[in-house]
Formats: sequence, structure tokens, C-alpha cells
Amino acid sequence: MPLLLTTLAEYQTRFWIVVARALAARGVDLAVLSFDDRSSELLRAAGIETFTVGTDPIGEAEIAASFAAVATRVGMVPAEHWLAHERVAFGIRDGVRLRAAFVRKLGAAEAALGALAVRGTPVVVQELGGFTSVLATYFAARDRGVDNWFIEPSFFRGRFFLTANSFGAPRPPAHAPRAASPEVERYLDTTIEAGAIVVPAKDRHHYTAAAGKVLNRGNLRRLAEKLRDKHLLGKRQEFGHIGVHVAQHLRMLRNSRRLAGSTTPLASLGRFVYFPFHVPADAALTLRAPAFLDQIALVDLIARSAAKLLVSGGRSATWS
Repeated sequence: MPLLLTTLAEYQTRFWIVVARALAARGVDLAVLSFDDRSSELLRAAGIETFTVGTDPIGEAEIAASFAAVATRVGMVPAEHWLAHERVAFGIRDGVRLRAAFVRKLGAAEAALGALAVRGTPVVVQELGGFTSVLATYFAARDRGVDNWFIEPSFFRGRFFLTANSFGAPRPPAHAPRAASPEVERYLDTTIEAGAIVVPAKDRHHYTAAAGKVLNRGNLRRLAEKLRDKHLLGKRQEFGHIGVHVAQHLRMLRNSRRLAGSTTPLASLGRFVYFPFHVPADAALTLRAPAFLDQIALVDLIARSAAKLLVSGGRSATWS
């Protein structure tokens, strides 16, 4: 039973190389489908079987023309809904380029699964995401009757979720107890006391302060590498919308400076409603809950509804 992993960027690849070596030592037949040229080089240097996206002899417009038929064939309906994540995350307006990217990556995923099928029924394991690379691999697997397992972090340290053959959010079993167990109560108390949150080691650099990201030497070096790889060496990058990424981080820095000093100590708030913002443009919003993608509008709705409840003395209020 060969295992197929996917990787979209170098930071993911370095993590998967460690995992792949550990699994190979246990006799697992494993390969990686890489959507990033630098990642492909790292994987091959590590001796890991690697599949990549090939070069097409025809242009994007011709490839994109087949998108509707291809999407219908693999059950990606409604097709434009599935492309929404990449449109939002990268600010993409070029629909032709986006559709062509999906068709091209679907072909690469089908070729990888076909090559592995001669050694047994493959199993796909991916980090949950809404990018065309992840989508293409998922729908290629589903079309071939191959299991696709999505990995995503859990609130509980040392644990993660595995969801089979679905982009749906994990749900507790119907027989789950209503009350928290003593173990869960202890975990929550310890978490609150320590102020600890769960962030995968490979993603920690995403959750630092805006100034720490923009003025970080490592990030500046990586920016220079990505610019060189893309514009001088012509390497393929799944996260190749460099200008969009830089602009987002500069806006983060500007907004953090504007909001500095605007926070209110919790002790002076009295009664309040706590609403934790989700990561912007995450697949949990773009694909799972697109109606709540605009979180500022959602906060406004919650605030107005909470105000109505307070005015009505806690009685049920109509949401509007």
C-alpha cells in the first residue's frame, strides 16, 4: 500500500522529509507529489521518490478551456466554489490562469497515483488546505477510489485530526459525553494558566508579531531567495504570488502600529462577548464556511445581536 504525500513549499518539505525517513525506516512505501521546484530538489537529494508537475506544450487558455469538463468528470461541483480559496488568499483575478493551474495539477496527481497503483492501492495524506494543488490531488484520488486523509491541528497539544475523503470539519461522535471529563477540565485549566496555544512547529513563524515578520532576517533572506528562484531561475512555486504576500505583511505592520495603544484591559470591560478571530483566508472559512469569510461583518452581527439580548434582559432576540 504505497503512501502519497503532497508538499507545497519548502517549510512543509523539510517537515515531510523527517516524516518520510521515519516511515521508510518502518518499511512504508512512500512518495511525495511536489508542487514546488525547490522542494523537489530537497526531496530528491534526500533520496525520496518525487513526482512533479510537468511542462505543457500548449498555452494556459487551451488548458483552461477543458476546465469545466474536467471538473465535472472528477465531481468538483460547483467548480468555482472550490477555486474561491486561492482567489481570496492570493487576490487572483485571472480566472484562466487559475483554471489552467487546476487542470495541470490534476494531471500530475493522476499520473502520480497511476504510477503508484502498480505497487498496490495508494493512500493520499495531505495537510488540509484549499489551494489548487491540494484540491487537484483530492479530486484525483476521489475519482480513482483512493482514500485521501487530511491532517489538521487540534486544540489539544500532541494531537491532530485526521479526516477521510472530505473537506468537512471534524465532528464529535454522536455518543460523545455531554460533560467534560476530569482530564479535559485539567487540560483547560492548565492551558488557561500557562496561556499556551497549539501551533504546529512548522507554522510558528506565521504567528509572530507583524514587526517580527517584516523585520526578520530569515524572512528577508527567504524573500530574496524566492525572488531569485522565480524571476532569475524560473522555478515553479506554489506560493509564487510574492508581491501579494509582501503587501499583506506591510498592511499587517501598518495596522498593528495604528492599533497600538487601542486595546482595553479585560478587567475594565465588565460583561463582554469573546469572539476569537480565525486565520484570514483559511480553508475553514473559504471552503467550509464562506458565509462567514468577512469576519468584521460577523463581529458587527454578533455585537448587534448581543446588544439586543442585553436590552431584552437576556430573552431570545432575532438576529438581523
